[in-house]
Amino acid sequence: MNPNIFKCFCEVRNTQTFITKCLDDNSLSNEDRDFLIDLVQRTSKISNKIVQYYPQKGGDEND
Repeated sequence: MNPNIFKCFCEVRNTQTFITKCLDDNSLSNEDRDFLIDLVQRTSKISNKIVQYYPQKGGDEND
């Protein structure tokens, strides 16, 4: 995988993990919780797009 694409994928996954951990905050309002859940879902879609994009570009046999 192209190192830049892989780096983007990793950053998106790290962001998703961070936002998910924020959901553990018991002081969140329902609105805040819904907002964070939406962000997690969006970052999940982004990471899936990156994974789907790469095979279209052809890969290195070592990937």
